[in-house]
Amino acid sequence: MSTIKKQVTIFGASGQVGQRILNLVLDKGFLVNVLTRDKSKFDPHPNQIIIEGSFDQTTISKAVQGSSVVYNCVGIGGLGDGKPNNTVSNATQIMISAMKQHSVSRIICMSNIGIGNSKKHTHGSISS
Repeated sequence: MSTIKKQVTIFGASGQVGQRILNLVLDKGFLVNVLTRDKSKFDPHPNQIIIEGSFDQTTISKAVQGSSVVYNCVGIGGLGDGKPNNTVSNATQIMISAMKQHSVSRIICMSNIGIGNSKKHTHGSISS
């Protein structure tokens, strides 16, 4: 009797939080789709599918297809210049559109807003 493995998608898997989530779900035996700009950042793993590309509708849709959960660990990383931008919110909108297309109803999001210099760009109060 074969077991069907649960499949998840991780965006931002090369970052500090994303790497930890990737290792956790792989250790649990999940199949994992990972979208990255640079596949050389990942060691091969039999349960890991690396999709190299950018945050466009087609590539994100490919990464989400077949998954039951999306982990959004996207940060601005090397794309940031210290100024406010909409990189993360734009990527999240495309993720949600792809999730609707593939009937994926669960997303787990990580945010680092309010950390370091980003605190001055928040609206409202964030306590330390």
